[in-house]
Amino acid sequence: MFKTLRSKLILFFSCVTFLPLLLIGTIMYQYQRDDLSSQMEDQLVRVLESRVAALEDFLMERQSNLEHLARNRVLQDPNLNTSDIRNELISYETAYPYFLDSLFINDDEFITVHNQGVTSSFTAEESAWYTQARQNGIGMAKIEREVFEEPTFILSQAVYDENDTVLGVVASCIDFTKIKDKLNQASIQFTENTQSEYAFMFAQDGELLAHPDHNLISNQFNYFEANDFTDERFEEIVEEGKLYFNPTNEMIQTYQEITTLDGAGDTWYVAISIPQTDLYNSQNHLLLSYIGLFSCVFIITLFAVLKLANYIVRPLEQLVVATTTFTFNYKVDPITQGFYQEADTLTRAFRLMTTKLMNRERVHQKSSLILETTENGILAYRVKDQVITTFNAACEELFCIKRDQIVGLNLTEAAIINRRFKAFLQSADLDINSAPEANRRYEFSCTLAGVYHTFSISVSKLTEDKDVCLDQDVLIVFNDVTEKRAMQQQLVRSEKSKVVGELAAGFAHEIRNPLSTIKGFLQIFQREERQESKKSQFELMVKEIDRVNNIIKDLLNMARPEPLQKVETNVLEILNQTRQIFLAEANERNITFTLTYAADLPVAWVDADKVKQVMMNLVKNAMDSMASQGELLIHVKESESNQLLIVVKDNGIGMSEETLERIGTPFFTTKSDGTGLGLMTCFRIAEELHGSLSVESKEGEGTSFFFHLPVYQER
Repeated sequence: MFKTLRSKLILFFSCVTFLPLLLIGTIMYQYQRDDLSSQMEDQLVRVLESRVAALEDFLMERQSNLEHLARNRVLQDPNLNTSDIRNELISYETAYPYFLDSLFINDDEFITVHNQGVTSSFTAEESAWYTQARQNGIGMAKIEREVFEEPTFILSQAVYDENDTVLGVVASCIDFTKIKDKLNQASIQFTENTQSEYAFMFAQDGELLAHPDHNLISNQFNYFEANDFTDERFEEIVEEGKLYFNPTNEMIQTYQEITTLDGAGDTWYVAISIPQTDLYNSQNHLLLSYIGLFSCVFIITLFAVLKLANYIVRPLEQLVVATTTFTFNYKVDPITQGFYQEADTLTRAFRLMTTKLMNRERVHQKSSLILETTENGILAYRVKDQVITTFNAACEELFCIKRDQIVGLNLTEAAIINRRFKAFLQSADLDINSAPEANRRYEFSCTLAGVYHTFSISVSKLTEDKDVCLDQDVLIVFNDVTEKRAMQQQLVRSEKSKVVGELAAGFAHEIRNPLSTIKGFLQIFQREERQESKKSQFELMVKEIDRVNNIIKDLLNMARPEPLQKVETNVLEILNQTRQIFLAEANERNITFTLTYAADLPVAWVDADKVKQVMMNLVKNAMDSMASQGELLIHVKESESNQLLIVVKDNGIGMSEETLERIGTPFFTTKSDGTGLGLMTCFRIAEELHGSLSVESKEGEGTSFFFHLPVYQER
């Protein structure tokens, strides 16, 4: 179970989804439950405050009505008779229907207006509300059924004369049902469709003053005694605004003091009560909502996980099948792409891998072919036992032995059966018992079958491991460089010849001065000589001296070239000047001289005089290669290597392969009056300018010189 990728993905994503959902749901439920409980408790307190405020407003309004009666001029007149007082009381009750009965009491008489037919068998001295009114100006008390026919509340107010002397007390009875209505007035609805909460009122000693259950009032029910409340405990609950759980009836209750009747004697309290189940019923609804919501989310997520797992696994299953097929059949079945980027990347990598594996054999075959066809000799032996593991065709040719005869033998055995191989090993000075720490490259010489050879050899280990393993091979690659070293020796000899040439140039400089003197005297003798035959001889002598001077000049330029003065140069101007110089001669010899160029040519960083010297030599040689007529073309453009390319092309006699091989050699020339130093100077100048000069020619068709110049200054 849970061994396949699909099942593991489903388990993983299910856990990753369910556990955070459970954690987040629990945290959110706890937070909202606490917040909801706090809101319900605060709302219960606000309901109580609204009902207390309604009751206080009702009592304050009744007290204000009674104060208005107490300030009546009729009641404040000490000489007024009983009949007038009764009429005022009747008028008062008519104006304020909230009062059931009205009374006026003084030391001499007791006057009452009782609309409900209540007896008046009591004395003023026995009434707390009378005493409160005479002492404090106002009073309030609950009247039991023994006095009036119904439980009610009586408000009292002292009546003063003009000298603020108490003349008596006026009192009014409030209908008990009005008090109950105010207590349970739904000015703020606690919860929707909830009718189970109710309010009641009691005095500071716990005696119930108003309650929906009238029997509790009739039986003189004491709230403190029934709930084992002490005064201190009750005051603490009221001051802190705490909710109280009543275990006797499983009700949640809260209390608030009535603060509007400061002079009325006892302190009265209002309480509101609601069943605990109703108060916290919304928490159950919240829990059910969370369970339903997160169940739906989990089911939807599980369905999405199934889809996602299938989407992820399908391309991998295809790759598994394709890999199995390729392993056993060496064949790749078509694989569908387009699932997702990673799968497509893996599919492409698989295809690339299989392609490489299939091509590896071909590459191995090609590598073997290269190994066999290369001119370098390649052999390898194992460090452990010096057994030869690789021996290519170049080795077979050099040592005159077949591969099958030597592969598998160790070096010592191979040296015994083949003298050439023995001489090679002895001259190479190989340490056959260990692999080299680093690649060794060196040269050595040896004689094989009487022939002298020079070899360049490289000895290295085939692996990159730092520690030499027993199965590690040592690779030996060697090349016969006998001819190359001979050419290098020839080059050294050429350099020596160059030094000798420079020395000869020094002597030429010393010869030049006497030649100038001889030439001057010959020119004087030529002017003074009157015989024409001698004049022609003098003229020939001067020309030969000029020819010697030209040779000396070329020698000096070759040996001691002037320093380059590189500047930004417009090569096209130099080419135009060169054309103008030779244009007249070209016209005389019927040679078409053409200059073409590409647009937007870059500026070259060269020595203008040196470039002009090269162009003069190339144009002069091109014109000399054409007898009486021909075509000479100069074309300039920017080459692919970001250099300026000047092509000088003619259709003259061309050059043979022998001449091409010797071109640029000092003193080599095909012209009768040439020095063999001009083209050599051109090649040297091209090298000094960090450019190049090359030539292509075919005998009988013409010659083309390619002059490359740098565009930017080299720093």
